[in-house]
Amino acid sequence: MVMNFVYPSPIGLLNIFFKKKGIIKIDYVDKQRDPVNEYNKNLVSDYYNDIYEQLNAYFIGKLRSFELPLILTGTRFQLQVWNELVKIPYGEKSTYKEIAEAIGNPQAVRAVGNASRSNPIPILVPCHRIIVSNGDLTGYNGGLNRKEWLIKHENKYRKEEINGQRVTFT
Repeated sequence: MVMNFVYPSPIGLLNIFFKKKGIIKIDYVDKQRDPVNEYNKNLVSDYYNDIYEQLNAYFIGKLRSFELPLILTGTRFQLQVWNELVKIPYGEKSTYKEIAEAIGNPQAVRAVGNASRSNPIPILVPCHRIIVSNGDLTGYNGGLNRKEWLIKHENKYRKEEINGQRVTFT
């Protein structure tokens, strides 16, 4: 059974679809195109609470990596790309070319871009951290304004105080 709820994030409403075993999809909600219920009140579960709490922590700059099970469905190539995207550290960026090389297919730069844009679980599978080699932001399924916001947000919170010392996550 697929369940969903709408999470009110700083970059707009996120419609989060999940099963008992993991998150299957996150859609950006465009109120003009995608009317959804604000909230499914029947979703009182520990897993729902985990999703909600981790998203809250991420958006206030306290969470660097998600500990949520994901159910990704795609081609073998897409799964390889998405697996590499998850490895990009918080607050850092990689290029489409670097991802293509990491999966052993250096000529597949454009295909990596297509796989990134078809990522069904943005933010948790951080396709916003991938850019073109010249540093430009391109192709994000939530729009470039959201991609830019997410990158700036993570850069802002890369520095964290631990035991009274400022450290930078690299």
